[in-house]
Amino acid sequence: MNPSAPIDLHISGHGPVALGLQAMLWTQGWNAAIHRTPTPLQPDASLRTRAIALSAGSLLLLRRCLRELPQGADIRTVEVQVADETKGLRLLARDLNLERLGRVVFLEELLRAMSAPRGQPAEDFRLPPDDSSARSSTSRPAPPLWTIQVQADGDPGTDAAIEDSGQSALIAAVRCDHPPPAWALERFRSEGPLALLPDPRPGHLQVVWCAPRALSEARLDRVRTDPEAALRELGVALRCGIAPLAWAGPASTAKLIRRARRRLVEHDDAAHLSTVWIGNAAQILHPVAGQGLNLGLRDAAELARTLADLLALMRFRREPGAVRAALDSYAALRRSDRSFLLRLTDRLASATTGRIFQVLGPPCLRALQELVPARRRAASLFAFGPDAFLRPPG
Repeated sequence: MNPSAPIDLHISGHGPVALGLQAMLWTQGWNAAIHRTPTPLQPDASLRTRAIALSAGSLLLLRRCLRELPQGADIRTVEVQVADETKGLRLLARDLNLERLGRVVFLEELLRAMSAPRGQPAEDFRLPPDDSSARSSTSRPAPPLWTIQVQADGDPGTDAAIEDSGQSALIAAVRCDHPPPAWALERFRSEGPLALLPDPRPGHLQVVWCAPRALSEARLDRVRTDPEAALRELGVALRCGIAPLAWAGPASTAKLIRRARRRLVEHDDAAHLSTVWIGNAAQILHPVAGQGLNLGLRDAAELARTLADLLALMRFRREPGAVRAALDSYAALRRSDRSFLLRLTDRLASATTGRIFQVLGPPCLRALQELVPARRRAASLFAFGPDAFLRPPG
C-alpha cells in the first residue's frame, strides 16, 4: 500500500452496497487505503430472516469479487399476473440460457459472503491511529491531493425527489405445502402489487403484499390477532393454487415512498473533497420487481471502475480536475439505468392499480407470452437491469 496515494477514500456504510464497493475496488486493483465508517443497522432489523432478492446480474458481479456466492433459494421462473387471472407472462431462465434469473438470500448470509472478498489485501484497511508525532517531518508522506467520501447507506436526504405511492407493504414469510421450486409470483391487483418469492428455508415463501396504508395496517393486525383469517385472505388474493399454512416469523409493514437524491456527486473545491452517494443513500425504490439492491450494486460496480482508473491516472498526473471529471462522468453513466428504474417502479406501483390496466392487462400479458422476443426482453430486464433491456437484440 502506497502511503502517499493521491486519493484519500472513505466509505460510509456497512450494508451490501458498501461492502460490495470495497470488494469490487480490490478486484479492480485498488492499491491505496480504504477507510470504512460503519453505520448501525436499524434496531428492529432481523438479519436472519430479512430476505434480499439478487438478480442474475448482481450474482455475476458478486461472483467476480467474492470467494463464494451467498447461499439461498434460486429463482428460475417468474409469473406475472394481473387482477384475478392466473394466466399471464411467464419469464424463464432457460429463455436466456441462464441457470437462474436471481436468488433470494437472507441478509445475514449475504453479509457473511461479502466479508470474504477475492484479492483482499493482507493489510487491515481500517483507519490507523494517528502516529504522526512519532515520524520526522522528512519521513512524513505527502498528503493526499483529494478526499472522496462515498455514502453507501442511509436515506437519500431531505432534498430528494419524492413519489409517494400511498401504499405500505406487509412483509412476512409463510409456510406452505410443497411450494413450486425456484418460482416467484408478481400479481398486480387493484389495491397494489402482491409478490411471492422463494424462501431459503424449504417449504416457505416470502410475501410482499402492497396495499393502501390503512389496509396494510389492518392486515398486519389480523396476522397478529387472527392469523387463520389473514391466511385465508392471502390465499384468496394469490389465486395460484398455493395454500399458505402458517405465518413464519415476525411480520411488519413498511411505507412505500420512493426517494431519489437529485445529485449523485457534489464537489467542494476549497476543501479538496468530493462526495458520492450510491445505493440507498442515492435512491430508495418501490419494492415492485425487487430492483433496489440490484441498482445499488450496479452503482458500486461502476464507481469501483471509475475510482480504480482515476487512482491509476493520478499516480502519474496529480490534477484535481481529473477527480471532478471522473466522478461527473460516473454520475452521467448511472443516469439512464437509474432514471429508467425510477420511472418503471413508479408506474408499476400506481398505474397498475387503475381500472384500465386491470381490464387490459391480462390479455396484453397473454399476448406477450406468445411473443418470444418480447418475453426474453422482459426476462433480461429482471435479470440484468435496463441496460440489457434497452440494448438492441443480437
